[in-house]
Amino acid sequence: MFEIVNMENKNHSVKIEQGTDGQGYQRLYVDAIDIDSDGYVIVPGSTNLTATPGDFQIALNWDAVTDAIGYNVKRSTTAGGPYETIVPNVSGTSYVGY
Repeated sequence: MFEIVNMENKNHSVKIEQGTDGQGYQRLYVDAIDIDSDGYVIVPGSTNLTATPGDFQIALNWDAVTDAIGYNVKRSTTAGGPYETIVPNVSGTSYVGY
């Protein structure tokens, strides 16, 4: 793993160069490339998010994302963020908050 922290908030690029393994074979293994501010791999977001208000609560439901192992529920008092994670690693596709 290689990580650069505290980078300036602007466009960056990643260059991956491949060499040989000494026997003439070219091998390249990349599990993920993560370019964001919180260290989580960015995947396409869930679709069809619904929020249903109730008595002092809100029910959130969304479509599953292929190969997702969990979802982070975040909130903000300002449209567009910044966001705070209030429940990490939700295993299903719904959450009820109070």
